[in-house]
Order: sequence, then C-alpha cells, then structure tokens
Amino acid sequence: MQLTFDSDVEEFRAEFAAFLDENLPSEALTQERPTSVSHMPQWARDWQRLLFDNGWLLPSQPPEFGGRNATVLQQFVPLDDLCRRRIYHSFNPQGVHIIAASLISFGS
Repeated sequence: MQLTFDSDVEEFRAEFAAFLDENLPSEALTQERPTSVSHMPQWARDWQRLLFDNGWLLPSQPPEFGGRNATVLQQFVPLDDLCRRRIYHSFNPQGVHIIAASLISFGS
C-alpha cells in the first residue's frame, strides 16, 4: 500500500496551497452561510468565481472550460485541502460537477 503521493500530485498540492494562502476569505467574512441556492452571500459568489478563474473549481476539465486537465489523484487535492481548512468548494455541487460535466461531454 502506497501512503504517499507522487511528485506531480505533491506539486499540484503545493500550487493549490499557495493559492489558498493568498486568496482564502477571512473567517470573519465567511460567517454568513448560505441558507439556500437562492440566498448565497456575496463572499461565496466571489469565492466560487475566484476558484473558477484560477482553474480550481473544476480542475479535471480542460483549461478552455476553466480547468487544469487534472488527473484523478490531482482532483482529490483541492477537495482535501478545502476540507482541512473548513471552507466551501462549491455551493451548488450538482450544477458544477454533474451539469457542467454533462454539458461539456454531450453538448447544450
């Protein structure tokens, strides 16, 4: 059993950690939590946009669709690091992960 990641995954993790260190919203700002999809605080919208603009919202997708062509193991890194820091990845996981992937794969 291998309990460590290959160097490419660790480099990916270091890049994401640097992004988080530089861009993570403050805890004071993130106190307001969304109560529904229709009530999403502005900080949450800004955070999701920042993740997308930097290729971290859907890292498995090609760069032209806002991703990074991440491998399966690399896709694990952002979710793991966000969970460790207790910050949301996406406030609409169905829309981001299922619908977006379906549109990219099968068209509009």
